[in-house]
Amino acid sequence: MLVSTAMCLVGLGILAGPAAAVSLNPDAGSPGISESNTLHWILFIVIVIAIVGILAAVALPAYQDYTVRAKVSEGLPAGQ
Repeated sequence: MLVSTAMCLVGLGILAGPAAAVSLNPDAGSPGISESNTLHWILFIVIVIAIVGILAAVALPAYQDYTVRAKVSEGLPAGQ
């Protein structure tokens, strides 16, 4: 998992500099991001969205529990 993330970062040019993500092959037409780098970028975005989703799934119940405990400590009804 860590290796594929590092490969995504290299594909995006984050670890190796911006020149690493640009294709300079004269046969490829105009310079741009290659298909392989595009797939790595999409994979990276999917991983980030999954991590954010997992964090939200853990944080939301914890926050709701925190607000209930705060209301109980203040003596307010938990439903308000």
